[in-house]
Amino acid sequence: MVWLIGGTKDSRILLEQLVEYHDQFIVSITTSYGKKLLENYNVKIIDKRLSKEEKKVLIENECITLILDTSHPYAEGISHSAMEIAKECGVEYLRFERKNLEYEGAKHFEDITSLVDYINLTCKGEKVLSTLGIKNLEDLQKIKDQENLFIRLLPVVISIQKAETLGFLAKNIIAIQGPFSKEFNTAIIKNYGIQYLITKESGDEGGEMEKVLACKEEGVQLLVLKRPFINYLKTWDSLQEIVDELKCRLSL
Repeated sequence: MVWLIGGTKDSRILLEQLVEYHDQFIVSITTSYGKKLLENYNVKIIDKRLSKEEKKVLIENECITLILDTSHPYAEGISHSAMEIAKECGVEYLRFERKNLEYEGAKHFEDITSLVDYINLTCKGEKVLSTLGIKNLEDLQKIKDQENLFIRLLPVVISIQKAETLGFLAKNIIAIQGPFSKEFNTAIIKNYGIQYLITKESGDEGGEMEKVLACKEEGVQLLVLKRPFINYLKTWDSLQEIVDELKCRLSL
């Protein structure tokens, strides 16, 4: 049995290519929204956060022989936990990690604190768009000019409620589902008069390049929150290569 740690577009692509050949998959995600995206797949789904003991029980009861981690590049806690539990239980761990993109003109930040400090020092009345989602909303509260801060997040109740509870202005919340083309990003930039755009190193799969191109076209300064460094045990950055590897391992 393979335990696929999902919650990303990457995990769904892998399932599409493998589940028709091999039905021995258990997929774990952390949200009900993520579960809805997997309803058409004939796999067992776990849609809650598991404790360490629950993970051990899962591995034992389901005879897990391989953990495939396709969680988000910024979900470092999930990856660290998966590697730890794999080592303790003697289960192999594989990681799919999106390729980092290379481009010029952006300012990169090691952590969210330094990014927020930069905005507070540099942005004087200019409009800022965050595409970081809800994970960093508490940090973005520290931006002094909340009137000119716009946040883009998923159009689900939990995201919008969190933003409103934290005091973000309703008129500054852009709730919409991606992926977004370069043209769509450009339209948002123009419509809101954005001059600074915050993004993660989310790779091609996360629509990073479409933001880069839109910012370049409109003269918008791109602010990039760098990925956390994680020393993965075994890593692939090509979906096709990991599909081929799994087909070989599972004798598909």
